[in-house]
Amino acid sequence: MCIKNKSVLISNQKPSHKSMSILRYTSKKIREFYNFVRFLIFTKKVIHEDTLRKKFILNILSLGIATFLLILLILSIQSSLMKGANYMGVPAIILILFIIVSLFSFLLSNNGRVTLGSVIILLLIYTCVFYGSAHWGADLPTVLIALFITVLISGILINSKAGLTCAIILSIHLGLFNYMEDGVFLKVDHNWKNNSFNKYDVIEYSSLLIFASLFSWLSNDQLEKSLRRSREAEIKLQIEKDSLEKKVSDRTEEIKKMQIDKINSMYRMVEFGRISSGLFHDIINPLTNINLNLQAFKIKEAKDLINQLIPSIKKIETLISQSKKYIKLDNIYTFFDPKDEILSVIGILKYKSDKNRVSVLLEDNYKTMKIYGSQTLFSHIIMNLVSNGIDSHDRALNPIFSDKKERCFVLIKTRQNLDNLIINVVDNGIGMDKSIMDNIFDPFYTTKKEHGCGIGLSATKHILKKYFNGEIEVESDSQKGTIFTVNIPLNYNKSS
Repeated sequence: MCIKNKSVLISNQKPSHKSMSILRYTSKKIREFYNFVRFLIFTKKVIHEDTLRKKFILNILSLGIATFLLILLILSIQSSLMKGANYMGVPAIILILFIIVSLFSFLLSNNGRVTLGSVIILLLIYTCVFYGSAHWGADLPTVLIALFITVLISGILINSKAGLTCAIILSIHLGLFNYMEDGVFLKVDHNWKNNSFNKYDVIEYSSLLIFASLFSWLSNDQLEKSLRRSREAEIKLQIEKDSLEKKVSDRTEEIKKMQIDKINSMYRMVEFGRISSGLFHDIINPLTNINLNLQAFKIKEAKDLINQLIPSIKKIETLISQSKKYIKLDNIYTFFDPKDEILSVIGILKYKSDKNRVSVLLEDNYKTMKIYGSQTLFSHIIMNLVSNGIDSHDRALNPIFSDKKERCFVLIKTRQNLDNLIINVVDNGIGMDKSIMDNIFDPFYTTKKEHGCGIGLSATKHILKKYFNGEIEVESDSQKGTIFTVNIPLNYNKSS
């Protein structure tokens, strides 16, 4: 019996399952709260420029309130020791709690949680406002100024919506306390109304007003600094943008020039393909002459026959040499006579001009002239302009010339004007209107449809500008003709 009673007693001393569950649940919640607080305090949050400004203001506000409360704590402890049981001030434990809350807000702000820290500071100030309203009434001037400061802080540290919300809540606060003071729900001490306005009141209210103005100044100062930094960053960004645009523009222009050079090389092959039939015709004629003379070759007549063969052979040699120079881009710079290159081009284009019944003429108005540059590139310029003039009389391209009885011509006029070589390429072909002239030097712009690729004139302008520092202009009258004017500076030292 004794053993049984003892076992029952031991079993009664063991904690119940329900109490163990409560303990575990409580322990779990405490750990969760600890981890949450630790996360808030020690885990830093990435913040941007505006939040950084608010963080600076909240740090100063939190430390300022903590310092003020610490001074009050020292004064209250001193007063309680002097007055003993007659001390009627704020309990020291309340001030200590408020100091801890202020420092906690500072830690939150320092780790980037500015909004949460601002809410805690606002709750702290509102607690003081609530306490003052409950003891001395909501119409206490200190309470009213504190309400104004609360709205100001919420608008600056959080946002304008928070400021408006805070103003509405505090207005409801004033209305409720006014209603409760008039009824029997709340008994407040209005004895302060019977006291005269003294210097301590002046110091108290002035301190609150100065605090509000300093807080506003601090906010505006940080805002101005932020705006100044933004303006400086915007200026730097604009400078960087302009620099990048210039780099892109320069690179684009460089690529465009490289493409133009490549296209020009391709165009030379295309143009040579077009005039090759004429070259073959010009070569076949001397070869036929050679063949006939060789068939009639006799020893006695050898000398006369050889004399007849030599011009034909030289003509073939000249045509091949001119064609080779036109195809190959050597860019060898030397002094040369423009007249020789012009005559060479006329010879290459002879078959094309004869086929279109166009006379290509040269009128040189200078005795001797040497210019410095690439003979090949100069030949390309003249080739493009003269070929373009011949095409303006092409019956296939311009049916208007099918029945034309007027003599068709392309006239090349050269003259020296001070330190410039002026070349006019004049034709009495189809001409152009203004809309065509505005685009005539644009790459790939052509009026010849499938017969043209729109590269010749753009390549001409590019070669003139890049290799001769020259310029080209065009004048034209629809159905009357066109004049291309080329201006090449005779500055040997600069060119070389």
